[in-house]
Amino acid sequence: MAKLYSFLNQTPNPLPFRIFVDGVERTDPSTFTEEELEKAGYFGPIEFPPHDGHTQYLHWNGFEYEVITKSEEQLRAEEFALATSGIDYASFWKALIQSVFYTRIKQEASLSLTVNTLCTELIAVIMDARLGQADPLLLRDLMGQLLSVIRFDVDELDGLYAALVSGGMQRFFVIPGYVPPEPPVRELSPGPV
Repeated sequence: MAKLYSFLNQTPNPLPFRIFVDGVERTDPSTFTEEELEKAGYFGPIEFPPHDGHTQYLHWNGFEYEVITKSEEQLRAEEFALATSGIDYASFWKALIQSVFYTRIKQEASLSLTVNTLCTELIAVIMDARLGQADPLLLRDLMGQLLSVIRFDVDELDGLYAALVSGGMQRFFVIPGYVPPEPPVRELSPGPV
């Protein structure tokens, strides 16, 4: 890795190809002396202190890197961002409406105002998400409410899980008490003999 230098106390970077020392242009970083670098406004080399990139981050204070421990709120925000990154709401919706889970919701919506309202809100939230205005927390809350008011069988929950997987949402929304099916075992063919 290239050595890092700070120019006028700014965030350190590798040295540029060209610097000016006392008005004279220099163009070979391998020949720059420490005195020339100092005259041109650079100091270093600067090294990163050891730190845990998951729970800590580095902050440049103008002279050195400080190790800062992330707050619980920052850690939760990072976990949320990771869980919701890559969600494909269109694929989730397509798989959901083809599932027995969705068929069951529609049946229950015709019998219960509560389920009808939750179903309507769920559809609106998914449509908003497909238009780029996702509210994953509201979506998760509505899904949780539906699961609390309807008793789904295993096949229906399998349908929901398949839709979650299709949309990349299985890390973000975990179905309470549900054990996902084992992926099918693929047998390898012996190949040419």
